Amino acid sequence: MSGDDVETFLIFLSPVVLLILGFVSGKLAERFHFARLNSKEKELAPIMLCNLKTIPSNWNLDQAFLVSGSVVIANDYFKSFAASLRNLIGGRMRSYETLLERGRREAIVRMLEEARNGSANAVWNVRFVTTSLQNEQRRRSGGIELVAYGTALRAS
Repeated sequence: MSGDDVETFLIFLSPVVLLILGFVSGKLAERFHFARLNSKEKELAPIMLCNLKTIPSNWNLDQAFLVSGSVVIANDYFKSFAASLRNLIGGRMRSYETLLERGRREAIVRMLEEARNGSANAVWNVRFVTTSLQNEQRRRSGGIELVAYGTALRAS
């Protein structure tokens, strides 16, 4: 094999290696993040969540206050690559579904932490807002922002 052949081979191999490296590191980071979310959710489980607008009439409220949790999660290149391929043939974009699940759960955890800091034992009227962040030059999604908000209640 000549030096030119080796150089051509390495030029071809580099993007493949980087794609595989990005995929593996992204999966590991996502797995670590989901494990951390699981432990936080268990820790915050005593705080009740509800999407109803009205509070039960038999509750004695000591305090009510607004709480929110927001998160911005960047889209990695592998998810963008996989989504680009899926756009060609159609169907579910599972790579983006995990991105949304991570964001939604993280926003809820942050909202519940704020409620816990205010000694609340319930968060009522929980709502979500989602925004896609665009990379204007490339017209691609750069990530997502999710906001969870509700009314924290300290009931006795």
